[in-house]
Amino acid sequence: MKLLNYQPHPKIKYSAGMISLVLLPLFCLGWLYYNKAFERKSFIDIAFYSPEWNRNFSNKLQFEFPPKRDYTVINLEGNNNYDRISLQYAHILLNQWKIAKDTIQGIDFHFGRKAKYWTFVEAVNICKSVGLDSYMPYKNNMYAAWYFHPKPVEQIVPIFICGTMNNNISTKTPTDWLAVFQIYIKDYWAPGIVFLLMAILTFQQLLRRPNSSVW
Repeated sequence: MKLLNYQPHPKIKYSAGMISLVLLPLFCLGWLYYNKAFERKSFIDIAFYSPEWNRNFSNKLQFEFPPKRDYTVINLEGNNNYDRISLQYAHILLNQWKIAKDTIQGIDFHFGRKAKYWTFVEAVNICKSVGLDSYMPYKNNMYAAWYFHPKPVEQIVPIFICGTMNNNISTKTPTDWLAVFQIYIKDYWAPGIVFLLMAILTFQQLLRRPNSSVW
């Protein structure tokens, strides 16, 4: 009979804590992903013009604001469809002036009383997308105009190596990966320490019971 040949299955043994060590990181990653911890965010540093700030400079460093230009006024009044078309028109103008290297004309983004915040963000995005760095908000306006300067040449430092061979070293700054790693450590050091302590305590129990299997 088959019952006489039946052999019991071996018991499954595991060390207390191993399941937690496996599942806890998965739950943590799921929680971080759900709360958009891995979503990349960025910001734009914008300098707002201030007459008091300008007067603090010496006479040689003070500048006229807004710069002398033939400005095209882009009125943004809170109508989404109209404002979107106006911003697209400003985008086209800035691109055309970039190609023509036009330093005579400029854009005056005027934000009315009912203007919405997204129009300001989109105006800044337009300037950034065309490569324009010379724009500055003041009160209810943001002035954007082209300044064309020669691109800085990457500095090359000649050095002499033993023998008769010359070599050039570029002074371009590499990406600081250590700083990026330090940011993540600063944000997640506490749960990392807790998980490390759990791992140490669990493996200590395994070493004290050499005859027991992990699973």
